[in-house]
Amino acid sequence: HRKELDNKAWVLGIVVAGQPKAYPIDQLQHKKSITDEIGGTRIEVTYDPVTRWPKVIISDADQTTLPSVLVYWFAWQAFYPKTSLWKP
Repeated sequence: HRKELDNKAWVLGIVVAGQPKAYPIDQLQHKKSITDEIGGTRIEVTYDPVTRWPKVIISDADQTTLPSVLVYWFAWQAFYPKTSLWKP
């Protein structure tokens, strides 16, 4: 396993077009929202630190909500060893 984060760091895990990506919660807490691209799809990620509620949508006219999961970094890497890690 790579050691970019502590094993028990919380991440928001997303898979788009078969490409996994993890977003460290401690970094998302300080952002109102972020935009990113996974597998050619532009997304917007928001996270409410009070309710611990993430939201991931496709940044298009439909604003489709994408499934995501809050998980420890070590667990996400176990399932997706080739995951990308978002960095601000």
